Amino acid sequence: DSVNTLILPEFYQSMVENDPAIYLRIYTMPSIELYEKIEKRELDVAFVLQKQRFKHINVVPFYQEPMNVVRSNKKLPLSNKVRPEDLNPVDELFINWSPSYQIWHDQNWGPLHRSKIELDSVFLIEALLDNPNHWAIVPESVAKQLHNKNKYLIQQIVPPAPDRITYMVSHRYPRVGAVEGIKIIESTGRKLNFFSQPDIQSITDFRAELAYKH
Repeated sequence: DSVNTLILPEFYQSMVENDPAIYLRIYTMPSIELYEKIEKRELDVAFVLQKQRFKHINVVPFYQEPMNVVRSNKKLPLSNKVRPEDLNPVDELFINWSPSYQIWHDQNWGPLHRSKIELDSVFLIEALLDNPNHWAIVPESVAKQLHNKNKYLIQQIVPPAPDRITYMVSHRYPRVGAVEGIKIIESTGRKLNFFSQPDIQSITDFRAELAYKH
């Protein structure tokens, strides 16, 4: 939901204004369900937060952003950086962002130190940050939105958590009627500087590379 709300609105608007017109139907659902619908060609393109291997699906990094600590500004920091040992894991508003994030988290706090509150939606965090002891690790796009409200502190965590990567996925053999739309989605993404981070390439380039290898 945070990807749809904070990262993709400008992207969607650009596609709606495209000539020829693109007609969008936008859904929000768990990543694994999106993979399944792409595999069945029930959806043409999806944006997911987890990289999975499916025989007939292309998975390409679309957007990458760092993770930050956010907490109430009632907890005044001495620095814009914070170490894991300075944060009590019991007070964390925990979201398991990815398998690599969970590994990083276990390395810094240990697998036995669990927070009292685990969430599945980043938008619940704001309501719970009124407690000055609570803190959370969120993607930069979420941290910026909270920072603009002047109620929260944003800190870099050292060592840093793995970046959150949003992946664009599509079927390797899409519906005939979807091919032109997928090309427009890719070109719109490049115009808006998606696919532009290091090691990120478009699905079109990825397919070309596969064709060359074969």
